[in-house]
Amino acid sequence: RRSSDLPESVTFDVSTSANKRMFQHNPQLVIFASGRTVFSGQAKATEVMGSTAENSVNEFFSYEISYTQFLELTDSEKVKIALGARKFELTPAQLEELRSMRKAIDEISCP
Repeated sequence: RRSSDLPESVTFDVSTSANKRMFQHNPQLVIFASGRTVFSGQAKATEVMGSTAENSVNEFFSYEISYTQFLELTDSEKVKIALGARKFELTPAQLEELRSMRKAIDEISCP
């Protein structure tokens, strides 16, 4: 496969739903794959909907990682994400979805 057939980066969109805002504007984002830091940077807040008065706030963030970093995630058994002060571990099903995306990219780039 030619490296020119592969994407340079992968963009992730993350959304949250809570009764109040959970994050400050453009929070720090750190992604760990099998205990190793794969990415550290700012997540870009793309939209905030609702209000605390409505008891419903949806926040949307976007971030871009290199395709090489994406491969590290899909090769890992555990992926953890720290967004601001909150930490999340991807479930096996979520990790499998990332692997499905990688497989689709591989199939497109290997005719």
